[in-house]
Amino acid sequence: AFKLNDDREWVLKLRSAARTEFKLIYAPAKATDMAEIVTNQRLIGLGTQMTVSELVDKMHTSLQYEFPEVHWQVLDSSDKDALLAWWLDDDELLHQYEVVRLMAGENDIHRLAYTSRGDAARDSALREQWINQLQSAKLVSLAN
Repeated sequence: AFKLNDDREWVLKLRSAARTEFKLIYAPAKATDMAEIVTNQRLIGLGTQMTVSELVDKMHTSLQYEFPEVHWQVLDSSDKDALLAWWLDDDELLHQYEVVRLMAGENDIHRLAYTSRGDAARDSALREQWINQLQSAKLVSLAN
């Protein structure tokens, strides 16, 4: 659970029960100009197949394969929880910065991410705000 400490208007653009995912978009112009995206995913059953640290390694390998120029930083990590950041800042690519928090539940892995593109990706204060925001997020059970 976390709260957007932000007075801007965020719009729910995608909600998928099948993939248990939702995305909140802040796009000052139009939806195709998505400047900032908050994504919440529940990766069902993945926690029974691998640890969070194994998923981090797999994500890193996949990103490096797709974008050899990717910058990668693990900010905090254990077998059940990780906070990481990756970014692209090559002039030929759209600047992109993503902070990801992965948390292991009983059987699932939960992914909470903040992605910024374009000018928003260059804003270091905004990046620091979201690192702190995701770092303080808590995984809570809704079951009684």
